[in-house]
Amino acid sequence: EIEVALKRIQNYNYLYERIHDIKEVKLMVEPSAERVALGMVICVEERDALFRHLIQNGVYCNIHWRENESTAQFEDSCYLSQHCLTLPCDQRYRTKQMNHIYKTIKDFYHHV
Repeated sequence: EIEVALKRIQNYNYLYERIHDIKEVKLMVEPSAERVALGMVICVEERDALFRHLIQNGVYCNIHWRENESTAQFEDSCYLSQHCLTLPCDQRYRTKQMNHIYKTIKDFYHHV
């Protein structure tokens, strides 16, 4: 549905514009009108601590690439599995929730 796709794109762009200024966070995929994301993949050094902080603050993010036998064979795969996190930005969320995600990440880095 077009409305669902537009909301996802809007949420992704909103979050991207804000998180982009947090130097500790590497954004893995730039926004695109042709791409409809279900979540935003970020890469951070202290992934597990940020993950716990987000969960404690009501942001239900996900770790999709956990280390396993396959990822252990390749240095890049191993790094990504240890540092990537997916933030929610699908159509169920509104600007208020996107802003909460951004502020929660920003607060984490200002208190580390």
